Amino acid sequence: MCWDPTPAQLAADAEYWTPERRAAAVPETFGLTTPPAAGELKAPMVAPSRADVTVAPFSYGGKLFYTRGGQDYSASAQFLARDNTLLAAAHSMYKGGNQATNVTFYRAYDAGGGTKFDIQNVAVLAGWPDVADDPPSPQRSALDYAILKTSEDSDAGKFALGTDADF
Repeated sequence: MCWDPTPAQLAADAEYWTPERRAAAVPETFGLTTPPAAGELKAPMVAPSRADVTVAPFSYGGKLFYTRGGQDYSASAQFLARDNTLLAAAHSMYKGGNQATNVTFYRAYDAGGGTKFDIQNVAVLAGWPDVADDPPSPQRSALDYAILKTSEDSDAGKFALGTDADF
């Protein structure tokens, strides 16, 4: 399933994703809204630390902002393969019978900032709409991928399986 977003869907209006609106966007939860109880968590193998989004491979990723069903959301995405291709989750782009609108991506977003990229095309796997509203499962996860095409190439490179690789 692929759609060509209209100019209104592309968040072409630079005024839409203001810093305030980006800060207020609800993080996509994939339906997991109850965190585990403190006693259920195991100690981490290493101390957690904040990723430096100016350094590869973290610089290839960022935040995807979009509206779906009248609500503004945020999720993660990452440049990969070709320089203008993003990988994201299908549940960000299509859920509840609603396609995402006002879609834009900020590479190296860290509580603000980042480089803005407009989105030209979005594709989810053909089977995704049939399972989009099902509870989390391995079958649903196997289809939960979206590919987005940006209007400009990444200014920081992309995640690939080798130097200058297209995959």
